[in-house]
Amino acid sequence: MWSSTRRGIIKYDLCQGLRANMWKFLAGAVPFFGVVMIVQERSVLFSTEPSFFEYFIYLFKGIRNYTPVPGQQFEVPILWMIVQVSMALIVYDYPVVNLEKYGIQTIIRAKSRALWWFSKCIWVAASVALYYAVGILIILGACMLMGKISFIADQEWNMVMNELDVSLIANKQLWLICICIPLMSSIALSLLQLTGSFVLSPVYSFLLLLSYIVISVYYNHSCFMGANSMILRNEFAMAGGNTLSGIVITNIIVMCAAVFGGYIYFRRHDIY
Repeated sequence: MWSSTRRGIIKYDLCQGLRANMWKFLAGAVPFFGVVMIVQERSVLFSTEPSFFEYFIYLFKGIRNYTPVPGQQFEVPILWMIVQVSMALIVYDYPVVNLEKYGIQTIIRAKSRALWWFSKCIWVAASVALYYAVGILIILGACMLMGKISFIADQEWNMVMNELDVSLIANKQLWLICICIPLMSSIALSLLQLTGSFVLSPVYSFLLLLSYIVISVYYNHSCFMGANSMILRNEFAMAGGNTLSGIVITNIIVMCAAVFGGYIYFRRHDIY
């Protein structure tokens, strides 16, 4: 009975939640199309077509540690910021709205607040993963249209356009810093937003998360892990940069704190 109920609630959340937010996924595809256009426009400067990694490195490169210097231009990682905002919008209010509409009946029938809460956590992780999958498909489609599907990063392209020496980075490490680390960091932040939407409200949680991300971009401190997905901040791009192990551990801690801290709050919260 438990297993059947659990599968039913999780399946319902995955289907209903994704369907209700489909327009947000479509709108959230903008930065991926944007990076395709920018990379293709600038590829005329080079003798070869960009590989799969050039798109994602450009999208997630971000900026190096910001140090205010007189006369220095204030740089904004626009595409990276749009990705963060898009995911925050996707996670925005479905769990809270679902609780107000059908959640109480679901909890009564399942006799488990834990089942309902963890189902929403799974929905958040699945939504973020789907968002990244859409981006990967868009980039692969662009590579196919240009007649080159390559997973070997181009040294010249990245040195000039991304300020990154890829000759020092193994191919498996490129997969980590271009796909796995950004995905993991996004899931951690989205779970944090999920908990905040119940403790505060969807609006305040959304605004606080965006503020936290902006601070993470321009203020380098271990407490601000919003920029963990920025490639130019990690150990491969700068001396003393964030280590992959450190980023993974931080993300796991944030995930666990958000999921179980949120459950403790939700278990005691008066939903009636």
